[in-house]
Amino acid sequence: MDILSGVIFLDWVLHLNQSIDKDDRATHPKRRIKLILSYSGAGFFGWQSQSAGTGIQDLLEKCLFTILREKIRVTAASRTDTGVHADYQVVCFSTVSSLAEFKILRALNALLPSTVRVRDASLLSEFTSSTNEKKVVEFHPIFSAKSKLYVYRIWRAVGEHQQIMPYVWHMTRPLDVSSLLTATEQFVGVHDFTSFCAADSSAKTKTRNVIGIHIRESGPLLEIWFHGEGFLKQMVRNIVGTLVAVGTGKLDVKSIPEIFLKFDRRAAPATAPAQGLTLAYIFYEKPGSIEDLVKNSNCMYTVPLWGSWYDF
Repeated sequence: MDILSGVIFLDWVLHLNQSIDKDDRATHPKRRIKLILSYSGAGFFGWQSQSAGTGIQDLLEKCLFTILREKIRVTAASRTDTGVHADYQVVCFSTVSSLAEFKILRALNALLPSTVRVRDASLLSEFTSSTNEKKVVEFHPIFSAKSKLYVYRIWRAVGEHQQIMPYVWHMTRPLDVSSLLTATEQFVGVHDFTSFCAADSSAKTKTRNVIGIHIRESGPLLEIWFHGEGFLKQMVRNIVGTLVAVGTGKLDVKSIPEIFLKFDRRAAPATAPAQGLTLAYIFYEKPGSIEDLVKNSNCMYTVPLWGSWYDF
């Protein structure tokens, strides 16, 4: 949708939505809407609402207020950190507006910046016109989730690719992928990840189950995929920082069990940069193996690697 078409469509949507006045809104039945978002984390202070209004949540709620003419509070499946991206973020909210889901989707995409896109909008609950009975799909973006899939991308070349650089950790020093792969085995399974989460994490328990870790290469692009039932604040980035320390020879893989047992964030290597991390998918049914998930994923960037312009 071009800018002019977006403005015309948005003006039409706002005109339609004014049909519900303030008195009607108090008694109008609420509908539950689910959105699928993708966004670039650059320029935002993470997903969660900030006092200064600089979170992606703040931006989305402001746009929903403009469209629906009511204060909206959204719930997201994952609170991505500052600078972290998302290919598949699940968000839910309630509204008294009867505006069709596809109109909400188009209106949001007309208002939101190009770095935040609404991929899909669907109805979770509605009232039937004949009996006024509520039809509900039992769904919660957080509590209904079975597992999450993250991908961390590293670009291992001196030359750069303009489409990929905002989404990778640019690294030009040699990286031993075989030793890195060996180190991933230390993180799979149920562990106390206190040493690998942010020191200010408010989680009641630091025990998490990492179902699988998979590595995929495409020329200078290295992807590290993480599949788990849940992740702590900065957990994936701290694990990546440790894997890279092993891959660059700064840390012996045999030291990792000792780091786990110290239960101290200061015992582990530095955190990997946020821009390399992307929330790839959230599963609400039991998925297959991580190898199958990665193989079937549409999240991988296709990079033209002809010629010899890059240098490992």
